Amino acid sequence: NDACAFINQQIGDLEEEAHGRSRDLDNEDDVYFGVHQDMFAAKKQQPIEGAQWTGIVSSMAIEMLNKGMVEGVVCVQNEQTDRWTPKIVIAKTPEEILA
Repeated sequence: NDACAFINQQIGDLEEEAHGRSRDLDNEDDVYFGVHQDMFAAKKQQPIEGAQWTGIVSSMAIEMLNKGMVEGVVCVQNEQTDRWTPKIVIAKTPEEILA
């Protein structure tokens, strides 16, 4: 649980470290979405069953893996013993991405 930026409120420090700046509190999009360069909205017309949203990011990752554009995809799953404990995996198959 220490790794969860939301539980431990590390967001500002992590944004500064990753992006070189924290969110601009005068910018409504920064306040809501965090530091970003561009934003796009999309959803799958046929969602992946059990996906957190529609599974569009998983679908893009699977497509890139199948086309050989990447060798693996960094995914965050949860530990079997505690669903709130993140488990980082490098998925090398579509099945591992969807796990």
